[in-house]
Amino acid sequence: MEENEPSNNGFCRYLFAGFIIFAAFAACVYRLVDWQIINGSKFLELSNHTSVVTISMDAARGEILDSDGNGLAVNKTGYALVFNKIYMDSGSENKTIIGLIRLLDKRGEKWEDTLPIEINEKGGYQFKSGEEKEIKKLKSKDFLDVNSYATAAECMKYLADQYDCNGYSAKDTRDIVSVRYNMTKDGFSNSTPYTFAEDVDKDTVLIVSENSNKLQGISVKITTKRLYPDGTLLPHILGTIGA
Repeated sequence: MEENEPSNNGFCRYLFAGFIIFAAFAACVYRLVDWQIINGSKFLELSNHTSVVTISMDAARGEILDSDGNGLAVNKTGYALVFNKIYMDSGSENKTIIGLIRLLDKRGEKWEDTLPIEINEKGGYQFKSGEEKEIKKLKSKDFLDVNSYATAAECMKYLADQYDCNGYSAKDTRDIVSVRYNMTKDGFSNSTPYTFAEDVDKDTVLIVSENSNKLQGISVKITTKRLYPDGTLLPHILGTIGA
C-alpha cells in the first residue's frame, strides 16, 4: 500500500491541474460568448460611440517683452477646423460639409467662403458685385472652362453637377459648392488638408469634437496669431511696419 501512495498522489496532482486548466478555459469561453453573442450589440454600440479626438498645434514663436513685462510681440491662441480627406468617407463629403456649415451658422461662426456667386431676393443665383477677378477665374479654362458670358445660374449648374449636389436646397447647394470650390482651389488631397474655418470659439470646438462620429474627417487645429500691441515701436527689430 505504501508503494502506491506516490503514484496516487501524482495522479491527483495531474487531475487537479487539469481541472484548473479546464476551469480557466471554460471561463474564457464564457467571457467570449458574453462579449460576442449575449451582449455583442451593446458593446458594438459603445465602440461606435467612442471616438478619439486629435488636436494638432503649430509651433509658436517666442514672445518679446520689454523690461516691465509688457508685450512687444505676443501670440494669440486660436482654433481652426480642418478637413482631412484621408479620414473622410467617400460619397459622404457633402453631408459632412453641410452638417458643419449648419452648426457654425447656428453658432454665428464664420467659415471660408470665396465663391463669387450668391442667392438674390428672388431665390436665383447671381454673381457678387466687385468679384470680377474671382468670377473670371471661375470661368477660366483652369476651372469650369465656360464662355465669358456664362450666367451665374449656368456656372452653378456645372458646379452642382461636378460636386454631386442634386437634392439639396438652393442655399445648401450654394454653400456646399462654395466649400468644395475652395477645396479644389487649395489643392485639397490626402496630403493637403483644407482649413474650413479659423478663429473658432472654444465652445464650438467642443461641440464639433463631441460630434466627431457624425463629422467624419474634421479635426481641430490650435493656431497662433502674431500680434504687435504697438506696431510703431521698434519695427526694424520686431519685423513690423508702423502705421
